[in-house]
Amino acid sequence: MKYLIDTHVLLWIFEGSEKIPQKVKEILINPENEICLSTVSLWEISIKVGLDKLVLNQPLESFLDIVESGKFTIFGLETDYYKRLLNLPFIHRDPFDRILIATAISESCVMVTIDNNMKLYPVPILWD
Repeated sequence: MKYLIDTHVLLWIFEGSEKIPQKVKEILINPENEICLSTVSLWEISIKVGLDKLVLNQPLESFLDIVESGKFTIFGLETDYYKRLLNLPFIHRDPFDRILIATAISESCVMVTIDNNMKLYPVPILWD
């Protein structure tokens, strides 16, 4: 199964946060599952760090190096995502989350997120 992790989940993974439910952790560490992330999440993190709205426990460059060397499948931005984005209803106004939803739909991924607004889209959600 393929899982696309939301930006906050990526940050919580690296923080070792207890906010991630045990069943989600088990799925994320299962080697039979493909854990994916989007460059959009890295972009969002970079912007928030640059605006001092997010503080990482390590330099951004180190964080990005760890992500890149990890066992994630990393999605760039594909034309199909934008086509899907055009057809998404404006339930969620956050542009980063909207493209993540479009990516999950296009790539047939289960979205891993605590965000209740994402549950209103035609994409399977893993959380609780």
